[in-house]
Order: sequence, then C-alpha cells, then structure tokens
Amino acid sequence: MIEVRLKKNSSGRYDLQPVRVTQYVNKVPVPSLGDAWRLAVTKLFPTGLSSRELWYLESVIAKYVNERLVITNPITWKLMLEDLHALSTALQLLLGEINRRTPEDAIWQRVLKEEAPPETLALPVVRASLSRLSDATQAALSRAEAEKNKGAKLDYKEPWLTLVNELADLFELKVGKATAAKNLRNLAAAKPSPFVELVWTIMTSAVPARLREHTASKNAMSKAVSDVLIRAKTGKERPTGPFREILQGINPVTNK
Repeated sequence: MIEVRLKKNSSGRYDLQPVRVTQYVNKVPVPSLGDAWRLAVTKLFPTGLSSRELWYLESVIAKYVNERLVITNPITWKLMLEDLHALSTALQLLLGEINRRTPEDAIWQRVLKEEAPPETLALPVVRASLSRLSDATQAALSRAEAEKNKGAKLDYKEPWLTLVNELADLFELKVGKATAAKNLRNLAAAKPSPFVELVWTIMTSAVPARLREHTASKNAMSKAVSDVLIRAKTGKERPTGPFREILQGINPVTNK
C-alpha cells in the first residue's frame, strides 16, 4: 500500500506525492528488516560482503520473512476465492468497457488529455495489459479452486529449509564449508560453528522476533541447522538461488 498526499505544483494543479510505502502479506503489514543486521552479519565474513552480496542476502531474508508471514497469518480458502473472484469479475467488466471504445472515442480522448505523454494510455496498450491481467487472475482463481479441492496445504518447513540452504551457499562462496555440530559424545552442547553463528545472527538481528525459528538456544539452532545440512547431503538438492548460481559460475543477472 502506498500512502500519498496532494501537493500543489507550480502550475496550480495538484500532484500525488508518496508519503510511505507499506507492503502487505495476507493483509498483514510486512515489518522492516532495519539496518542493524548488516553490520553484525558483515563482521562474520573475513573479507566482508560487497554491496551486491548484501543486496542478495537481504532479498533472501525478505523472502523468508514474507513466507513466514504467509504461514503465521494464513488466508482461508473461502476468503482467497472470494477475493480472486471479485478481482476477476471487476477486470472482466473493465475490459468489456475498454473493448467498447475506439481511439477516436470522445470519452477516450478526454481521458488521454489528462495524461502526458498520451502514448502511455494508448488504447491498444491498455487493452492488451488488462487482457493479460484478466487472464492471469482467472488462471489464479482456477488454480486456487483446484488446490482447495485437492486439499493442498502449506509446507511449514519450506521457508526454514530455503533460508539455511541459501545461507550455506553464501558461506561456502565467501568462507568455506558450512557445518553444524549437534552435541559432543558426552551429550554436552557443542560450540556453534561459524556457519551456525551466521544463521543465529541473521535470525536474531534481521528477522522480526515473532517470525523467528529455533532461537531457544544456540544448541537448538545448531541441531536445526544440522538437520537441514544432512538433508542436503542425503540427496535433497538445494534450491537454486543467487549464491548457488554464483558458485556454479552462473551470472544471476545475465544468466550466463
């Protein structure tokens, strides 16, 4: 959601100026990650992190936060289907109105006079964009209905698995092998590995408190991280993310 205010310009007309941008997931505002985590995390890398690597890392953390919000604030099938149906219906009605118009239509000509340059509201462009959006919304509605009938459920472990795998890729790219010891032979808690310290620091300094996982103790964190790494070693392929692509020699920007 973008909050705006009206401000009078030099020509006497009023412009909309953004005041604050708030992202929502399932109608819940997405909390900011803040900036404190950057310094705490960068200190854990002997050679530091480039601005690009920090940007990638922030996107990985933001994805985890968004997915945790989806899980902790689920939307019921009834509400989701109602919202998708309402959007699909509204788009079809709007597209029907647009399809009735021609570029020479007096109504459309009035609309174009309010836009500079008018090419941004060229009728074929608007019609094509609305048509794609309408088709995509209808497809999303059909998929949601199929998933409901199939009994699809959220995978509550997926955000955690993806986060640890992505961080492991970054750690191996910058430092070395990602490891995590559970306990010593006498069952005493093992000292957290450098990789576990990284995951712990990100979870406690970047992730909002109510969305954190496995932070009861560093030993609990070590066990949870170890389980993910063992899962990857036993044949569960890591998801391909930006750091894995760099490790494999793929430029995530050019895809080459």
